Amino acid sequence: ERAQRQFRQAERLTSIGCWRLDLITGGVAWSEGIYDIHRVPVTETEKLDDALAYYPPADRERLEAALDAASRTGACFELELDFIAANGAHKRVRTIGEPELEQGRVVALIGVLQDVTERHRSMAELSKRANTDEVTLIASRHKFVSYVDSCVDKAKISREPLALMLIDLDHFKQVNDTLGHAAGDDVLRAVAMVLRSPWLKDSLAARLGGDEFALVLTDPGLIANLPDIAAQLTEQLRFPRRSKTGDFIVSATIGCSELDGPADSRHDLLQRADRALYRAKAQGRGSFSIDTPQAA
Repeated sequence: ERAQRQFRQAERLTSIGCWRLDLITGGVAWSEGIYDIHRVPVTETEKLDDALAYYPPADRERLEAALDAASRTGACFELELDFIAANGAHKRVRTIGEPELEQGRVVALIGVLQDVTERHRSMAELSKRANTDEVTLIASRHKFVSYVDSCVDKAKISREPLALMLIDLDHFKQVNDTLGHAAGDDVLRAVAMVLRSPWLKDSLAARLGGDEFALVLTDPGLIANLPDIAAQLTEQLRFPRRSKTGDFIVSATIGCSELDGPADSRHDLLQRADRALYRAKAQGRGSFSIDTPQAA
């Protein structure tokens, strides 16, 4: 009895329960911990179909496939799945299963179920923070790098176009120096709003740091009109400001590049966009330049 109490305490502390699926009768036996996770009263046995009903269709199919493979081949499995408890609470659970053998034959599956909702939420929040710029709420540099790598890999297979814009703000330091960092943050958020405009469909806007932004374009129609897109952005990214030392305009200088063949990498795309940005700055602030193989 003491051992049982300690076992139940361990289940509650770790949000874990044990289960056993009898492959001969189809009955499912649960420990008290699993009833707690499901938010249902304790009964002697459960039916497999009833147990599976707590999972959304896609995850139910994954679990059914794992149970089927384990019962046929004796393969162990470990899955993390979405789950809806009897009280309607949405959870994330981790289930581990392995075969129970008799004379070399799989007669049952045994395993554990753990409520990992809080850990899953914490991981999702950490991922969101890593992938989202805190001030502007657009993509972070971390997200930008992984996204461009993914786009380059896809473009090499599909042969579809890919373009990159590097955007530097002009006179942004003057905002911080004369109007304060809160005013500077307002400008950054205004830039982000422009870069997330609906007409820039399927594009990823990112803040790379400080007053540096990027826009990754994957829409063929937009890329085909890259000069017009860049010109339109230089017009929209103009923010008049007034300070004690005088009026000024925060503008944007843009360098653009396109993926140039299957041998290209993220580094190549960035290098050419940076080269174009350097040329645009030489032309004058608030302008743009597009790097082409001929321009290189």
